[in-house]
Amino acid sequence: MRENYTKLSGVRDYSFERLIHTSRDGYDFDTSPSTIVWRAQQNGQEYAVKRLKSKRNWRKERKLIDKLPQHPNLAIPLDAFRTIDGNFIVQELAEGRQMPRSLHGYYELTLEQLFSYVQQIGDAIDELNKTHVHCDLRIPNIIVNEGVARIIDFGLAGKIGSHYLTYTFDGAWDCIPEHLHSWRVQRTPEIDQHSLQHLLSSVMGETAYRNEQSE
Repeated sequence: MRENYTKLSGVRDYSFERLIHTSRDGYDFDTSPSTIVWRAQQNGQEYAVKRLKSKRNWRKERKLIDKLPQHPNLAIPLDAFRTIDGNFIVQELAEGRQMPRSLHGYYELTLEQLFSYVQQIGDAIDELNKTHVHCDLRIPNIIVNEGVARIIDFGLAGKIGSHYLTYTFDGAWDCIPEHLHSWRVQRTPEIDQHSLQHLLSSVMGETAYRNEQSE
């Protein structure tokens, strides 16, 4: 019988308050999740603690510790360790909900709010792109709360000039300019800039489509 890692109450000196997110690679539901994220607390401070099933992915993200800029719109990884329970990454906690996909969804999003979020994300990316590239700037990786947008999930991030494999994750082509499409892509700031433009046009396009359908 496989262990249910979602039932962990804590690890090291982090106590888990609640489960935030789980995900699997593909559709193999008979295995433990590839990623599990908890809201955790340590010495009165709150964090997001992520367990990665893949040791390789954990090692890649561990390399980012102390390398990424501190920025109010980035929720960066802070620590990495391994225990008998798995491979863990400690991140800044980004409270809130996923950024809405359109201006007229379940959660209201005004045009002014959208432009504000895009401006905040752009400022964060400008700072990040001095040394690194996020490579996965999509709506699921943007958390908004009380007018503030924060970028999460640095699993694909790396130094400018390094390479990564695109066939290993969903939505790869949305984050990469067409002329760079390949199974192995070099990280450049152009990727994050393209992703931000695609995100904005996607939200605006989805809004236009919904308006058209309602007429």
